[in-house]
Amino acid sequence: MSDEENLGTAQPAGDTEDAAGMINESIPDADDAPEITEAFENEHEPDTGAAPENEAVPGAAAPTVTEKPSKRRKKYHAPLYIALITLLFGIMFFCGWQCFFNTNIDGTWGFTIKGEKSSDDIVCNLSFDDTQVRFQSSGTVYLGRLMIEDENGNALRDDKGDPVLSIIMNVNNQPSVFKFNYEFEGNMFTGRKLMLTDLSGMFPTEDSDKKNTKDYVKLDGKEYRIWTLTPSSEDIKITVPKDFKADDKLVGSWLYKSEESAEAFTWTFEKDGYFEHITYGIEVHGSYTVKDGVISIKFIQFGNSKNEIVVKYKLSGDKLTIYQENDGVKLMEQELKKVSDKNAFKSEIK
Repeated sequence: MSDEENLGTAQPAGDTEDAAGMINESIPDADDAPEITEAFENEHEPDTGAAPENEAVPGAAAPTVTEKPSKRRKKYHAPLYIALITLLFGIMFFCGWQCFFNTNIDGTWGFTIKGEKSSDDIVCNLSFDDTQVRFQSSGTVYLGRLMIEDENGNALRDDKGDPVLSIIMNVNNQPSVFKFNYEFEGNMFTGRKLMLTDLSGMFPTEDSDKKNTKDYVKLDGKEYRIWTLTPSSEDIKITVPKDFKADDKLVGSWLYKSEESAEAFTWTFEKDGYFEHITYGIEVHGSYTVKDGVISIKFIQFGNSKNEIVVKYKLSGDKLTIYQENDGVKLMEQELKKVSDKNAFKSEIK
């Protein structure tokens, strides 16, 4: 083709502008480009065979979905609350009863028997432990048995219906029975008191012209002493010489058993100078010293009565011989055997 023909086919200037305008119109604006590009990519995206998200693929295992555990508030069952409330009320009831309505006689109760002078006063303690009784005065303890209930567990009462207790105690090797009416006064805060009406005269009373009438009561035309006891503790005070020296061979418990009678007792000599004599129904606490084959035993009995026993002794293995003599003549002789238990006399009493 000739140049003229080419020139002949060339577009005129006006047509050129129109063409340019058409081209510009076909080019989208910058704002519309992302939409077109995204649509183009989606339309021409290669097929990889993977299923779209959240769409199950036939024959494939279901995806595992992990759920976060939800926080639930713990629930407490009503029976637990009921049990706690019941326990609380039980504790409150028990404490209230102990403070205001406790009539349990167990424990140690103290009282004082007045003398002509304060130095003559006799401090006493009565200790109750189930059916056991200990009456302590100075260095002497009398042992006994308590009766406060019948065979069916009911409180013993007198003809008027008042509670009564009995103490069976060995006095001068003879069993004796002492009876008391009793009642309680006060409480844990004001101070508990045990009031004993002495129906059998166990304890000595004051002369009629010196006694305090408020401490006595008349029953059936007779006058009885009322003793006021307060919580106490058994306190046996023994004085031991500061320069005491023990005989190591003598230290320990020694059993005496009489072949002629049922008498049996133990003597116990402590390393620090304390002495104890125990037999059926009585304990005697005191002190002792040893010198030149002689034992001197000191003790205080009921009524602040001071006593002393002096005996000579000889040791031979596990045997202790004690004796008294005057001008070479033996007045008394006893043989004791060493034992490990100071209460061994109990097994020897028939």
